Amino acid sequence: MIKLFASDLDGTLLNREHDIDNMIRQTIRKVEQAGGIVAIATGRSPLMCDMLKDENLYMCSNNGALILDDHGTILDKTLIDKTVLKTILEQFKDEPLQYVGTDAIYHTVPYFAIRPPKGSESKGKMPDWDHFRKFDCSIEDILSRDIVKINIHKESDAPYPKVEQLLATYPDRLINAATTPSIYEITDASVNKATGVKKLGQILRISEKETAVYGDAGNDLAMLQEFEHSYCPSTGLECAKEAASHIIGPYDDYAVVKHMLETIRNQK
Repeated sequence: MIKLFASDLDGTLLNREHDIDNMIRQTIRKVEQAGGIVAIATGRSPLMCDMLKDENLYMCSNNGALILDDHGTILDKTLIDKTVLKTILEQFKDEPLQYVGTDAIYHTVPYFAIRPPKGSESKGKMPDWDHFRKFDCSIEDILSRDIVKINIHKESDAPYPKVEQLLATYPDRLINAATTPSIYEITDASVNKATGVKKLGQILRISEKETAVYGDAGNDLAMLQEFEHSYCPSTGLECAKEAASHIIGPYDDYAVVKHMLETIRNQK
């Protein structure tokens, strides 16, 4: 019996406007009424999940580095090592890296040096990018924060040699689990969505066999590979479809919520 439904957001649970709507809300309510739990497993920070603010969902955010309960309370966090973080801050102090904390996203550069993330202008309704971002921060200020993830947006899909060298220097301390080749999403090496969902399951006393996971992209691979009940929309990346146990319909036809509904109906 599936008790926990853990889903990625973009290209998976959300609609084609990267938003939540009545169909999705109603499914969440129906799952809850049937005794199940819908949780979010996303590369996004909770700060970038404005569309979910009224849903009160458990969340494995920042690719699993930060786990929150259904009231937004932090249950578990895995920080980037401060010594490694200091090295990164010093090497990239003049570059527009996003240092993702538990309460804000920090930058060492001024506001005018930041460009919108590649492709964000085409994603329809997006959150206010500025109200949780802090600019011109000192290295000391950022080091004093709990940093769980570093985002680096690129101008192209080509590797960034300076970042590749950084990752090669700390193979046991850092990992890049990016959604697409146009961004680096760097966390502590122990972090991935599979580990995050497993931690959440342990907190909720729900086993892996009682968990269904949904994902469509590169940062979902560990989760799709490690759970028996794993599902990828037919619109997902080929690598995600290969990693999943099952392929369902296209995300923009509500394949994920339809599958959740079908699952709880079959369990009655």
